[in-house]
Amino acid sequence: RPAYATGYGLAGSTGYSMTTRAIEKQIKNIELGNSGEEVVARFLEKQNVQILEQNFRTKLGEIDIIAQKGSTLAFVEVKTRRTEYFDTSYVITKSKKSRLSKAARQYMLENNITQKHCRFDVAIVVANDNKPVVRYFRNAFYA
Repeated sequence: RPAYATGYGLAGSTGYSMTTRAIEKQIKNIELGNSGEEVVARFLEKQNVQILEQNFRTKLGEIDIIAQKGSTLAFVEVKTRRTEYFDTSYVITKSKKSRLSKAARQYMLENNITQKHCRFDVAIVVANDNKPVVRYFRNAFYA
């Protein structure tokens, strides 16, 4: 049995089979993430920020929200959690920052953007049983 096949559904006699429970959990996490992105988009619109694009994807990475207010372009990473008890220092890893930066450059190239002030923001949505709470960090990191 090849070691590289285990757990990844690649070549070999063993494949990866998710249980129904694991699939349901994955779907709930995707739905939670999508709802968090919508909450942040509405949050920004209430502050007169224009949403240019949501879920911009390239082979280099994905940007959850691209927004603009005045001459400033914001690339927003949204993290949605069910509980407030997590370490915010682990929310955006070094590799995630790199992927966001590359995707932002790609977006700017595709849209011929050269003369805009750009920043990377992070929005954390805590979606418990009550109303979702948004914690928004402008200029959360530099790339």
